[in-house]
Parts: sequence; C-alpha cells; structure tokens
Amino acid sequence: MKSNGFYQLEKAENELIIGETLWFIDDFLKPNILISITINGMFKIYANEEFDKIKVVLDSINWRRGFLLQIFKNKNLDDLKIILKFRKKYNAIQNNLNEKIENIYFGDIKDNKLIELLENSLKARGFKTNSGEKMSEYIIKLGNVDEKISELEKIIDENVVILTLNDIDFIYKFKNYKAEFTYDELKWSIESGFSYGYRIKKLDDCCENVLASWGVIKSDGQTGNFHTQDRFLGAGYSNQVKAKLIICLLKNNITPISHVYDNNNSRILKNLKLGYLKTIGVRLIEAIYNQID
Repeated sequence: MKSNGFYQLEKAENELIIGETLWFIDDFLKPNILISITINGMFKIYANEEFDKIKVVLDSINWRRGFLLQIFKNKNLDDLKIILKFRKKYNAIQNNLNEKIENIYFGDIKDNKLIELLENSLKARGFKTNSGEKMSEYIIKLGNVDEKISELEKIIDENVVILTLNDIDFIYKFKNYKAEFTYDELKWSIESGFSYGYRIKKLDDCCENVLASWGVIKSDGQTGNFHTQDRFLGAGYSNQVKAKLIICLLKNNITPISHVYDNNNSRILKNLKLGYLKTIGVRLIEAIYNQID
C-alpha cells in the first residue's frame, strides 16, 4: 500500500494495530482498493488513484446482498473462520451476512473521484445515496512521542478518568449520530480502556461523581463521540478529555486521528492547538435501498 499510492495509510495502520476490523483487497501483491468493515458495521474504503481498476471492483459488488456472503463463494476456510469469530463478537458482522441489505454506511471516504465511483456502483444496485458535508482529516504524527505526552499531561487534572460500562447507557443518550451498531463500538471502546471522561467528584450537596464531559477512541484510532453537558460548556473539560485520549493513543503507538467539518472553526482551532495537522478531505456516504424487489 505504501508503494502503491494509497491515501489514509495512518488510519489503515491503526486498524492493523487495533485488530478489530475485517479487510478485503483486490490484489494481494499489488492492491488498488481495500475494503474494511468496522465494529459498527460501517465500511471504510482505502484506495489509490487507479480509478479504472477500482471501478471494476466496485461494480462487481452486489451491495444489495450481504457483503460477506459474497466472500463465502471463495470457500476459503481460514477466511470463514475469521468471519464467524467476528460474528460472535459484533452484531454488525451478522448484518453483512444477510441476504438483503437495506442500509449501508461508508465512513471517511476520500473526497475525490472515488466517491463518484462508489455512488454509481450503489445506484446501479438500487440504492439512493446521500453524501454528507465535507470534513477534513487531522492527524498527529508519531514523532517525539514522549515530549508530546509530557506536554499534554500538563493540561490534565485528576478528574479525567477512564469510563466504565456503568457509564455506557448514560453517554449513549447524548450521542447525536446513531447508526445501527454504534452501541457495540462504544461498548468495545470502554472495555478496551479507550474511553475517558471528566468526572466531578462532588458538585454540590446533592450531586457526586458527575460525568461532565467525555469522548472515545474508535477502532481506527479516530477520536469521537465528544459531548459536554450544557452546564459545563466553556470550562475546558472537553479539551482535557481530548488530551487524555491522544496520550492513550500515543502510548499504544496508534496515530491520533480527528475529523472536523470544514465550517467548524472553533473545533479546527482546538485541534491545531493540540498538535493535529490537516491532511485530506473526506465525506460520509449513506446508502438506502430504494426499489421494490
């Protein structure tokens, strides 16, 4: 991939390190496109700019039928064992074993001709597509890690703590974007020690251990699901949580990744202050089946 012109290599490397996604490539020796299925059922597509070859791959996929069912035709026993192992852990994998698919979500697709090719292949299979607003991908490169960790630790106090499964239902209520299996990924993140929050031990005479702000790490090293309760906005708690998540990633040799809408100037400024660098533009794509069988 490194020698074949792929984009978003940091994210792909994160997926390899974390090890909670399924990968499928068109050519093992000289790949042009890699399709990844994540814990929450979202597809990620990594590719180079060999668009003629990529088009052939995308057009060959029957998106109406469970993606993994199409893999079974290869009768590769090792692949089958891996898929069934993931099915036991994550409900989203089972969804890709269904005969008919109604909704498909694609995350962080590079904003170039790849989006056009993907949307055309989906429409040919009877899906209506919706391309989200453009976002930019920001990363913190894995260099001078100890120095970066030391810098971030200075802005964190003792109230930034790891989240537990006791918090999951509470924070899920505040999640703005809920795909079908996002709860599974949230649970995985907490169980993996990849979620942090700002917990106030004693707020007043009647409130203790108040979770004021929180965020999580996803299975590709992306930080997200940030939320701060309204009464704590402007206190800087979210920035401390973000700093702690970055430290967690750096200590695990995972590249911190953040996506920000291009019109969110305040968030962009905060990212830059934390050390993020802007890389490429990306979009989310939602596909809904739009025909009667």
